[in-house]
Amino acid sequence: MILAGSVHDRLARWILATWALLGVWLGLTGWRDAAAAGSGQGEAAPQAAVTGSAPAGLSPGGASTVGLFPKGAPPAPTLIVVDLRAFPEELGLATTMTSLQGIVNQTQPRLFLVRNEFDEMWVEWLRERGDVENLERKDAVGSLDLIRQFRAELEGQVVVDPDLPATINVATMLAATDRLLITYPRVAASFAQRYNLPIVVDLRGRFNSSAEAYRWAWENLWPRLGHHALAMLHPSVSPLRDFLIQQKIFVWWQSGSLDGVEPGNSPMAEWPVTTRVLAESPPHIPVLGYPWRGDGVGPGETLGVEVFSRYAKFLVPTDLAGNLSVHASTRPFTGPSTPPRRLRPPRLPWHPFLAKPTSR
Repeated sequence: MILAGSVHDRLARWILATWALLGVWLGLTGWRDAAAAGSGQGEAAPQAAVTGSAPAGLSPGGASTVGLFPKGAPPAPTLIVVDLRAFPEELGLATTMTSLQGIVNQTQPRLFLVRNEFDEMWVEWLRERGDVENLERKDAVGSLDLIRQFRAELEGQVVVDPDLPATINVATMLAATDRLLITYPRVAASFAQRYNLPIVVDLRGRFNSSAEAYRWAWENLWPRLGHHALAMLHPSVSPLRDFLIQQKIFVWWQSGSLDGVEPGNSPMAEWPVTTRVLAESPPHIPVLGYPWRGDGVGPGETLGVEVFSRYAKFLVPTDLAGNLSVHASTRPFTGPSTPPRRLRPPRLPWHPFLAKPTSR
């Protein structure tokens, strides 16, 4: 697993993620409350794709009408808080719980995941501010019982292929469209028995390469997803996935010079898929996530922003912005109003050629 570079790089990513959350609360994202809450936009996307009308969240001309972070139902009065810090990484349970969060929060934000001290700070702030009334905390053992608690909202499992990380992104989209819990092979059979949760889609051995996986996803899943945003996200990153599942957003990854040599990856083979996604998706929509995961991992910010811009897209760095499926549904922050300042015209330096002529 390739991780991000220096401590400064990671700090910068956390700052950008925090800015994304503040943008939600400060109301800088241009919500359309009535449209998002009352028109069922997320469910309308498949029908729009079939009938040829404008996809959900887009005007007939293709411009986004729902803002960067579409607003859904407000969070439940009691928010269930799951601490992921004790989960063993090798079982992939953090990804599993993130997929559960995204599916459950499609109806109403009810789950909040704690990965670090920043998440702890934000969830306490939500309670203090009055967005939620109570916090129901779950430890690692109690967290898995939530699968049983929300079993009625799940249709089954989608099992990823550990040998092809791109299937994590494919599984994210299947979780969004078919309400499938993302699991890894080591726990899939036990989950099927313990929670009566059948394996509906098994991605092991399904694809030979990342390019093939993303090409299949574009041709088969894009018509069933929302068309108001895209996401480029490294398969190892989980914080943003709850929002991608809740909002049904297409997600893929373009490998770079370093991760491009990993089994199944090929920057040259993936590039036509990337340009196709950007060319065939509507203009003027955001690309969430981040096109960089360390030196040589991904296309990088410079090339990524250049390519996104070439196809009338813009980058919103949100790869480390967790729990957006909750934050995006809270009320905007309303601070004290400041009266507008009267601007005075600038004083230009005197110049003989610009001086006003005088009468003689």
